[in-house]
Amino acid sequence: MAALKAELKEHPGVAAVRSYGCRWEAGELRGLEAFVERVVADVWALLQRHFLQGPPPSLQEAFLAAKMAAGSARHRLVAATAAAIQDGRHSRLLVTGEPGDGRTVFLAALVGALRQAPPPSPRRPRPRCLPAYHFAGARPDQADARLALAHLCAQLARLRGHAPPGDHAPPGDHTHSGGHAHQGHTPLEGTSYGSLRLRLLSLLATPPPRGLRLVLVVDDPGALHEGGAPRRDWLPATLPPRVTLVLSAPTPRPGHAPWEEVGGAWHHLPLGPLPPGDRARLLEAELKRSGRSLEPDQVRRVLAKGGARQPLYLKLLLAELGAFARHEDVTQELASAPPTLPGLLGRLLLRLQQRHGPALALSLAALDAAPHGLGEGQLLAVLGAGQRVGGATPTWAEAAAAAGPAPCPAPHWALLRDLRW
Repeated sequence: MAALKAELKEHPGVAAVRSYGCRWEAGELRGLEAFVERVVADVWALLQRHFLQGPPPSLQEAFLAAKMAAGSARHRLVAATAAAIQDGRHSRLLVTGEPGDGRTVFLAALVGALRQAPPPSPRRPRPRCLPAYHFAGARPDQADARLALAHLCAQLARLRGHAPPGDHAPPGDHTHSGGHAHQGHTPLEGTSYGSLRLRLLSLLATPPPRGLRLVLVVDDPGALHEGGAPRRDWLPATLPPRVTLVLSAPTPRPGHAPWEEVGGAWHHLPLGPLPPGDRARLLEAELKRSGRSLEPDQVRRVLAKGGARQPLYLKLLLAELGAFARHEDVTQELASAPPTLPGLLGRLLLRLQQRHGPALALSLAALDAAPHGLGEGQLLAVLGAGQRVGGATPTWAEAAAAAGPAPCPAPHWALLRDLRW
């Protein structure tokens, strides 16, 4: 040991060596207090770095970060749209697309692009954009119009300098350790929808200073409601200079344009099918992110699928391969993969049901029934409860009693999480 320590001390780039005194006494090591103190100090420093630096992110911030990390397949369109907003070409922008086209991820990438400093322009300087955003699908309760308006008002007040920097999340909008959101109180008690609506409209009524552009980004505004009644009267009939409104909505039926009824002319941005080049780039990025690879022939098979026109299809197909396919079976799995997104979702659910039985139905029912959603740990506990109580569909009391670490492999859980589309 002495020779080993001497050798390591001569080569400090190889390892860091510290000496701790100890002794063997009464059949056990004694005198390790200094070592224990060092371990505790290191662990505490690590905990502080990960959990105690700054306030916890709000649910909306965490959702935005997750969608930005997922990466949009439409990088060029995101950049072009951000440039058009910075130049003031569109005061009202409506992003449309079918389920699975990536509207939410596109808006998250757009918020990220708008937060960046604008590139230099040869004609005139582009204004700096100040985006305020809300994703109605971040959690079931985020479609509550009062909560959405409170979140937007807090951001707008902060961006306009009317609130301290930390005042950016309404009550009930914070994430907590383990991914569980606090649900012990009713958010926004005593705050009426009408007062929040007037507050939002007043914050949008005044143009920001020159050199700045205020951008309001709302994903799936058609889902916003007050007690189950849809609400759209929070949208301003007119917009002052240097204020832009960006919404996303499903592709409307022919002859049906619900957002045209809200004042002003809308510029429509249909996402549509992914261009072939974007499909290949998304596939390459997803393979790199997961640390996997496909043979050239297998790549061609994936891109030839009809569903490859949609980002969600490509992501779920690769996730299914990672969860269920052995290396030697990948080509056969690709050959039998359904060519459409609904077909692929059906096969995924069937496979998960075969693997987990009634617990899958229980977990999906729990997701639908939970008014504030479920954290990952909570849903994993429900998913594993059926297997711990004997195979038959358990009651809620039995599921709660059996809650604990769920026997659900990580790839299968990733699929369950991705199915929330």
